[in-house]
Amino acid sequence: MSLLYLTDGERRYGQRRLTPFPRKRWAFQTLFDGNASMLIRSAKGVHEEALAGSVLTVAGPQCVHNWGGAEADRCRVVVFHFDAVDDRVAGVVGHDGYRIVPLTDGEVGFIQQLHDRCAAVARESLAVARLVHQVAVAELSLLLLRRLAPAELQSSSDLAARKVAAAMAWFEANLAYRPTLAQVAAGVHLSPAHLRRLFHQATGCSPHAAFSRTSFERAVGMMHDPALTLEQIAFDVGFGSSSAFSRAFKARFGLSPQGYRERLIATRPSSEAPSVTQRGPARRRRSP
Repeated sequence: MSLLYLTDGERRYGQRRLTPFPRKRWAFQTLFDGNASMLIRSAKGVHEEALAGSVLTVAGPQCVHNWGGAEADRCRVVVFHFDAVDDRVAGVVGHDGYRIVPLTDGEVGFIQQLHDRCAAVARESLAVARLVHQVAVAELSLLLLRRLAPAELQSSSDLAARKVAAAMAWFEANLAYRPTLAQVAAGVHLSPAHLRRLFHQATGCSPHAAFSRTSFERAVGMMHDPALTLEQIAFDVGFGSSSAFSRAFKARFGLSPQGYRERLIATRPSSEAPSVTQRGPARRRRSP
């Protein structure tokens, strides 16, 4: 990401009404201490956004816009133009769209500092300047994104994936208690029906299938430890008894837990077989 244009100072846009045009770059324009109007052209004509106080405006490279206002209006501006922005900013603003968010006094001072820092590296090496520019566009982007509602910053598929990941993490943390779908849903503040829909949207499978797969994956991983009995494994993965675990395991894998563990041991290289009594690190096998 490179900074293509930088300026600041007082403006009196109302003294000369400017024709809207696309900048072909991402424009971050901050208005401090005054009044102005953002002029946006669309298929319906020119729309005027009257602005007062301190605001940050972000316009996409194809947004047809400019500035105006009443003849007596004046404001102080800091303007940055970048060749690219983070995908999340591009997603919420759009290449032909714009956003306007209010700023606090502290944020106004911070943006002025970003300007001064970018201006100071104009004569530095390109590598140093680009790093400063990347920090500036990241900070400006954060000022925008933090003002937006969370739902605007993620697609429905992203939201589904996050909720499903949270549900799986809750289930795994409580696996030994074999939680029901209702309990998992309550743990992540959703209804069971909503959580079921999110699972199908994000993974294509039901919560029950995902929970079952996780339980058996945990059980198989524990079987590699010879110090753990099958009864202990059964309880740790949420089965009330070793017999219930054995029936469910055999239905899934076609082998009893004991038979599956014996197969694991038989197929494990002898150099990798763990020793129950061994306390120190295993000796490395010499390369041939």
